[in-house]
Amino acid sequence: MGPDPSYFLVGSDTRTFAILAISFLEDTLKLNFVDKWAIEKRKQHDAFFGSNGPLSTFSQRTLIARGLKWWPEELMGEIDTLRRIRNEFAHNHRVHNLMEEPLLSWASSLEERERIWDNDKAPNYQEAYGQADKETRLRMRIGCCVFGAVGLLLARSKLIDYDVPPEYREKGYHGLLNVEQDLLNTMIGYCFRCLEIEKSGLTDAGA
Repeated sequence: MGPDPSYFLVGSDTRTFAILAISFLEDTLKLNFVDKWAIEKRKQHDAFFGSNGPLSTFSQRTLIARGLKWWPEELMGEIDTLRRIRNEFAHNHRVHNLMEEPLLSWASSLEERERIWDNDKAPNYQEAYGQADKETRLRMRIGCCVFGAVGLLLARSKLIDYDVPPEYREKGYHGLLNVEQDLLNTMIGYCFRCLEIEKSGLTDAGA
């Protein structure tokens, strides 16, 4: 992986955070199409991603990715929710935080992945998370969803390339593909940085 994007996201205001984090997911999806379909020439790129192309929008790309099984079916609703959150911040100048509707409902509907470490194995995290405000928790939730979705996208599409079922994994952290481990580690680091605490006493596997 390149530079960890979570460092910049932590210090950004909520509007910037949401637009950039979810655009990171969208751009990774676009680059995955470029890589898997060998879309190299400018003319090809314009045909696919131009204003009239079949992959010109995030929603079109996610629809095709769904058909290719690059994401599990149960994640598609959350991908669409992320798209709506990004679009609301990008096109509505009146909203600046996640406490306003419909953003509050959308963000709250995402799986609480940031609570994976809210347990006795990470007491510093548990304490800091309990004291965090709602806005911080929802930003963590969105970030976790983004990093998890990117990891799944890259891992599942790679397995499909090798004619391996995209759901195939060995058990546990070490059964994940390297790219999934990288994105999980990014997710963990992001959550701890959001809470302004060190990742002490917790392995990258979250154990």
